[in-house]
Amino acid sequence: MSHERTDPTPEGLPARVPTVRRRGRPANPGQRPDAGPAGMHPAFSLLRSATAWLVAGCSVLAAAPMAEAAPSPARRNEVVQAVEKAGPAVVNISAERRVRNPFYDDPWSQYFRDFFGERGTPERVQNSLGSGVIVDPAGYILTNEHVISAASRVRVTLLDGREFWADVVGTAEDADLAVLRIDVKETLPAVKLGSSDDLMVGETVIAIGNPFGFSNSVTRGIVSALHRPGRSGERLYSDFIQTDAAINPGNSGGALLNIDAELVGINAAIVGQAQGIGFAIPVDRARAIYKELVQYGEVRPVYVGIEVQELDDKTADDLGLRPGSGLLVTAARGPAAEAGVRAGDVILKADQQATRSVADFGTAVGRRNVGDTITLEIERGGRPVSLRVPTREFPYRDWAFQAIGIEVEEIPPADRRRRDVPNEGVVISAVRPGGPADRRGLRAGDYIIQVLDVGIGGVDGFNRLLPRIASLRRGSLFMRVVRDGRIVPLSLRLD
Repeated sequence: MSHERTDPTPEGLPARVPTVRRRGRPANPGQRPDAGPAGMHPAFSLLRSATAWLVAGCSVLAAAPMAEAAPSPARRNEVVQAVEKAGPAVVNISAERRVRNPFYDDPWSQYFRDFFGERGTPERVQNSLGSGVIVDPAGYILTNEHVISAASRVRVTLLDGREFWADVVGTAEDADLAVLRIDVKETLPAVKLGSSDDLMVGETVIAIGNPFGFSNSVTRGIVSALHRPGRSGERLYSDFIQTDAAINPGNSGGALLNIDAELVGINAAIVGQAQGIGFAIPVDRARAIYKELVQYGEVRPVYVGIEVQELDDKTADDLGLRPGSGLLVTAARGPAAEAGVRAGDVILKADQQATRSVADFGTAVGRRNVGDTITLEIERGGRPVSLRVPTREFPYRDWAFQAIGIEVEEIPPADRRRRDVPNEGVVISAVRPGGPADRRGLRAGDYIIQVLDVGIGGVDGFNRLLPRIASLRRGSLFMRVVRDGRIVPLSLRLD
């Protein structure tokens, strides 16, 4: 397509129509200026000139851009303003995963490759789409852990279409959150973090994400409920925001905003069998996780030294309380004991949130980082008590020795070459006399290869399970132990 150059003309005047001289018809020097070509009546000449001017004027009007009418101010409501403000901070995330071809090493597959020539590859690439939210102008992005889980490469696409390969700063699988970072020279649009603690049921919220690859799609709804238990993938959570704003596949990791364009949640999950039931991770929880991942690359488990159980009918009646009104403290160690918490106390609230279940208490602790303080409202002997308990980093070694009664170490590389020694796991280096492990007959030199339902790769893997064991406080702990080359399943009751 060719583009003709248009010379500038005085503002408000149409472009001058050039005079066209027909070949073979020289101009008549004796003709009047208004008479037109020879033999033409003056009226026709005037009509032709007027037509030419009209055509030229229409051409100019057609070439000039039409002025768009500004939308009525009444149409730019609070939702529109929030989307205009926060929408550019929502990004598209594409995760590439390399998946092993299960049929590549199959004997029949090998036969066909030999007969028909090399076909297929041992690995194939899968792509999954999700969303993310820019929370720092320097290029830091919050998203769901399940969006980028097991990804070999992560690509981020901004609203303006620019694409970047992202670095994974850190992930928190238990919280289903991850932080990415893209390398940019300029300042990026970032969403303002709000608060989820003051959310109200019925409050208007806005979800922005990339469902099915449709970038920056906006839906509107309300907060349907707070502190909802729910499932994201294979994981169960206890503190979701429930909303009826449409959340579809691809929305995971996107923004849930309040009417002030503040981030109040990270969209995470839906109920597939229903319509209008979506879940988001509260921003106060996401903020705490974000700080840990940016500073440490991982989330340091928080320890307060409190063990609790839910009030059954008999215990509640003995204490003069309603069943489900609080949690009975069964043990107080470390920071809790130092703050004045005692066994037999009943925790009614933690950080102003009711603690009706063990999950409620775990949620309150999970919102805090190492070095923070949790405020507890306690019933003790019929009178209210308020205590502030500091949080500390989980004491892996001490807790395992006190609660389980063992110390563990890595299996020496030389021992792994022996046939009676497992390739993965930990070796028990010490057993506390009279502790749970000692009572079950465990001894130094035994190898632990599984705790709960998780295989143990080494000391780090073993330590990562300890906060989970401490929060669950099951009556018995299941593990698999290798002794003299034999696998022995056993369970022990924790102290």
